[in-house]
Order: sequence, then structure tokens, then C-alpha cells
Amino acid sequence: MPHLNQCNFVGHVGQPATLKSSKDGSKNWYEFSLAVSTGTQAQPETMWVKCRGFGKTGERFLEKTNKGDSVYVSGRINYKPYKRKQDGEAAVDVSLLVNDFVWLRASSKSDASAVNIPPFDVAAVGALPDVSAFGDDSIPF
Repeated sequence: MPHLNQCNFVGHVGQPATLKSSKDGSKNWYEFSLAVSTGTQAQPETMWVKCRGFGKTGERFLEKTNKGDSVYVSGRINYKPYKRKQDGEAAVDVSLLVNDFVWLRASSKSDASAVNIPPFDVAAVGALPDVSAFGDDSIPF
């Protein structure tokens, strides 16, 4: 069975993109943080997603991202264990390797009020629909 590693996020840029390089200087990438709402309206929470882009995608980060901008990113999760230099403890670097990036709206004060992406909240929407009327007999296959 094939495996699928595809994640999509819509959020606000926490830091503008920065250029990063490997220790030997052979690889470059661009990185920014994305704030994604994960809580409810009663208890809002923010998940920070580290986004990395390579090549043209990364260069678009640098051109387009400013703090507060609303963006859509799509890519695969990268999970890389390592040992911290300061204490030798095991740690994990988790990031989204972005293959699609869409700039949704600028962070200027005039546009900021137009960006309203509320978190999904069952309590605010009401109860989930009643599906008890759908029995096995109503399924055509």
C-alpha cells in the first residue's frame, strides 16, 4: 500500500523568510514560521509550523512573505531526530517542506480586517447533522 505525506495549512506568517545554508554551504533554503489556529473560539490556541522552501518556491517566500501575511502552504512533513549541542539530549526537528505556496493577503492594517479565517468549532456551529435516518438499506452498494 502506498504511503501519503501531504499537509495543507492556512495561517499568518510569524517571521519573514530568511535564507539558511547547510554547514558545508552546498545547500540553501528559505524558512519562515506560520501561525495556525488550532483551538476553539472559547480557548484559542496557536500551532507554529516551520516552513522550508527550496529553489523557486523558497525564493518566492523571500519576495512575498512579511510578518502577519495570510498564506496557504502545502507540502510534506519532514521529521529529523538529532542531538542538541548544548546538552546532548535527543530532540526532533519537524518542518513542512513546502511544494505549493499561495499568498492570500497582505498584513497592512487596511487589509488585516478582511482576513477572517475562524477555527472550526462544533459548539459554535451547533450539533453535527443527524445521520440516524440513513440505514444500511439506503446505501446503493
